[in-house]
Amino acid sequence: MQSGAFISYRRGPGGTLARLLKETLEHAGIDTFLDVDDLGSGHFDRNLLREIESRENFVLVCTPGCLERCGDEADFLRLEIAHAIEMRRNVVPVVTDGFSWPDPAALPDLVRELKRHDYIEYSHRHWDSTRTKLIGRMHRERKAFRITVETDPARL
Repeated sequence: MQSGAFISYRRGPGGTLARLLKETLEHAGIDTFLDVDDLGSGHFDRNLLREIESRENFVLVCTPGCLERCGDEADFLRLEIAHAIEMRRNVVPVVTDGFSWPDPAALPDLVRELKRHDYIEYSHRHWDSTRTKLIGRMHRERKAFRITVETDPARL
């Protein structure tokens, strides 16, 4: 499994932010999958699920109304979210202005689980902060953190 990211979004309202997130993550050296760029030929539904399985991170663009059709068993956003949660991916919702969580009773079990994941608020005005949080949420190999305490009084 790659330590990369799969970006999931509702076509239309989420497309522009999905593109921005892909460019941002790739600039940070994180291999990122975006369907319109990276989905090859073949059965696209199987290929999408395979791409989710092959990456550690699942970034979900949450725009107003994006979860409303998740009650439909054939909805692709629902299938992607459920598969990412089943596969225990690092799910990172990125929430835009105007997004609100639907009534939990209207969502299938695995999609309902989504609300328990810590999300990032997208801010156009505070993009540097949004970008830093997003990159920080990606699971990658990190350098060990080390604190050195100076005990030589002459050096203090």
